[in-house]
Amino acid sequence: MRRLWVLVIACALALGGCTQDAGTAVDIGTGWSPVPAPTRLVPHVGDCFDGANIGMLGDSGNMLSDPPLPCDEQHRWEAVAIGRITGSIGKAPNPPILDAPTLARLVPACAAPTRAYLGGDWRRARIDLEVMLPDAMAWSGGARWYACVAGETRSTGFLNGVERTSSLRHLLAGRSSLNFSCVDWIFHRHSESNIEPTTCSKPHSGEFAGYFTLSGTAYPSAARIDKISDVGCKYVVARYVGVSSPSDLSYTIGWVWTDLPEEQWDNGTHFVRCFAAAYAGSHRFHSTVKGIGPRAARV
Repeated sequence: MRRLWVLVIACALALGGCTQDAGTAVDIGTGWSPVPAPTRLVPHVGDCFDGANIGMLGDSGNMLSDPPLPCDEQHRWEAVAIGRITGSIGKAPNPPILDAPTLARLVPACAAPTRAYLGGDWRRARIDLEVMLPDAMAWSGGARWYACVAGETRSTGFLNGVERTSSLRHLLAGRSSLNFSCVDWIFHRHSESNIEPTTCSKPHSGEFAGYFTLSGTAYPSAARIDKISDVGCKYVVARYVGVSSPSDLSYTIGWVWTDLPEEQWDNGTHFVRCFAAAYAGSHRFHSTVKGIGPRAARV
């Protein structure tokens, strides 16, 4: 889990490790100036972070070990929303554990402000959303925030982050290259394939059709999610293509979906992305299938 960054000013208690300035008031009993209170860095909306270790769940919270830096410098994450923890959880002596039930409450709370900050729905884009909390020291000092942080990804995967040198603010409002559209299946030897973005003006394997959200807090099992995704995505694709029922889809159009492993479920991701897939001929669409209705796709 990630902890809030805490800067502690200290000096080595070794010979010559510290010096005193002339005129500095000192404690006569020790000969040293009083130790200043630790300075807590509290995240604000728009802060950017390196945070290479964010996205890994631990025992007490999501760690963000680095202080904020200018967004025009290389960074991995950006704070897109800040909330406050109240009620009985806020009164507890220790920060809550970011387990699946906790994230099932916090991630939906991040959704609306994250969409407003980005200018669009992050689930329709190459964006990963995570939540972080204060660590125990910051919590004991009164910190009761939770931070929603977003980062760019290379494909549909959640842990293949991209370093940026600009802000994500309102980036999804226009025709952003981060928004999913046409895609290719990229197969890797001895591993699962990736879904990589491509241009719609050339032959492509599929097109992003939308997503659906699963309910509940307990992980249903991979097999159960596959069955749900098969049904859910065929209806998502049918709406994208412009037919009233999946039975009206042309034989040239199928559907595929992104995996939802238990690790991502526990990290607060409860949605599945759906793609229209070229199922005949060259297995490549030669023009978009969005809104074409029941007629056959050009494959």
